[in-house]
Amino acid sequence: MQDISHIIDELSWAVSSETPDEAALATILQALKQLATFPSGDLPPELEAALAEVTILAGEAEEDPARSNALVALLRGTLEGSSAAPVAPTDSEEELLSVFLSASGEALGDLERLLLAMEEADDDDALEEVKRSIHTLKG
Repeated sequence: MQDISHIIDELSWAVSSETPDEAALATILQALKQLATFPSGDLPPELEAALAEVTILAGEAEEDPARSNALVALLRGTLEGSSAAPVAPTDSEEELLSVFLSASGEALGDLERLLLAMEEADDDDALEEVKRSIHTLKG
């Protein structure tokens, strides 16, 4: 089973088109069926609140493709106002990501050097340094 965020991403993609084609409508219907399997409280509140109405419209859209525009409009509005919608990172988050990527690159370089050294000689100190580098990456 896919995770909720992946299903919501697929749903967001499917409703992004001005007029959904058959493939987008099929994706929407499949995503809604998958979301309906999750326990109450697991979905973003805005999406959970709209799920019943969306499910009714989805059934109508399956029978009458002209109803798909109403379904897409409701989903688009729900996803845009939802906490499930992607949020642009802040400057501080981008700075943290930059620092993390830089430190990770250094740690991976250290790991490569240490692992090559360990292949050549059985060195307990190198093993401890490897553990420290992996712990740094994990953290």
